[in-house]
Amino acid sequence: MVYKSSLNLREQIRKAIDTKNAEDLNKCIYECEVSEYPEIGNDVREAREVIKELGETDKGCKSADILRDHLTEAVNREDPRILRQIINSCISAGLKDLDSDIQQARTTLNKLEGRQGGWQ
Repeated sequence: MVYKSSLNLREQIRKAIDTKNAEDLNKCIYECEVSEYPEIGNDVREAREVIKELGETDKGCKSADILRDHLTEAVNREDPRILRQIINSCISAGLKDLDSDIQQARTTLNKLEGRQGGWQ
């Protein structure tokens, strides 16, 4: 697989959203999930919503349950580097079901890094 920049993936997923082609959307979601760019998580989320509106099946490779398990495991390990990586992976997946889990993991990360404020 040829890796693309987050800008290229964003452009590709925006085109798929505009055309509302479920096959293209699923392909883009998969590529974005594999690339794990947290900065395009909102675009992936929007693509998932369009697929749902079209009555099609989201064929992304990541599930909320599996990612939630990874988050729990990373929190329990108390390793900030691993926890940050898993948080980014969850954000990049664009799964709304993970929002509260991500927020809890961010709170834990802040504590592990000695920060009391919000996400930095």
